[in-house]
Amino acid sequence: MTIEFGPDIARYAALPFMALRCLGVFAVAPLFGSRFVPVQVRVALGVICGLLLAPLAAAVQAPDPSAGANSMSELLASPAAYALRCAAELLLGLGIGYLALLFLAAVQMAGQVMDTELGFGMVNVLDPQSGFQLPLLGSLLNLIGILVFLALDGHLLLVRALRESVALVPPGAVGLHAGAGELLLRAFAASFTTALKVAAPVLAALFLTSAALGIVARTVPQMNVFVVGLPLRIAVGLAVLLVSLPLTGTVLAPALGGVFDMINRLLAGMAG
Repeated sequence: MTIEFGPDIARYAALPFMALRCLGVFAVAPLFGSRFVPVQVRVALGVICGLLLAPLAAAVQAPDPSAGANSMSELLASPAAYALRCAAELLLGLGIGYLALLFLAAVQMAGQVMDTELGFGMVNVLDPQSGFQLPLLGSLLNLIGILVFLALDGHLLLVRALRESVALVPPGAVGLHAGAGELLLRAFAASFTTALKVAAPVLAALFLTSAALGIVARTVPQMNVFVVGLPLRIAVGLAVLLVSLPLTGTVLAPALGGVFDMINRLLAGMAG
């Protein structure tokens, strides 16, 4: 016995796809995925966003309503296939949110590298957003990264990416692409590059300071370079960081644009 579904029933049956996609984004994305946002709020945001995107999803789901109804009826007739489609939608949302999260991960990584070079690696403070312990400068740059994310409308761009994902990847049409792994590796490489760009002024200053201390140690062997060098490196590193902080936004702005370019490429790769 075959069950036939009309176009309206087929459209309503696709609503969980959009809700799961939005829920995946809000589960891990910056700010939305913070531990201060209760799980009930994330679920509510995912459901509301899915309902708001449902009319757009219904418009692009199938040009022929009868074809859309037939395909949806075949999908609903197989619970295993429907469950796999739901898992694919959730995976797509998690991928979008995780790529956005790499922006903050790059800033945190830059702070951890500077902490290690300055000798602050063993001094950790609790990060209120993630609930994990971060080094001093890592926590500071994490807050700066959040402010830059908000100042550049990253949260609005994330919602816009969700809206554009409906046209690029219709509900129930998510497919795995062979280049998804390569795209993830490129995203990690871009994150490392951004971290090195943010930490470059401090690392360069500390390298020159170490070279100067090495020359002093060779010319004045009586001087205890370790005792003199440790506070000197901290002072030089903090001074350079204070001077270079206004330039951080110029580095992070194109990095955030690159993140959403990666999201668009992910959507293009997972279509069909």
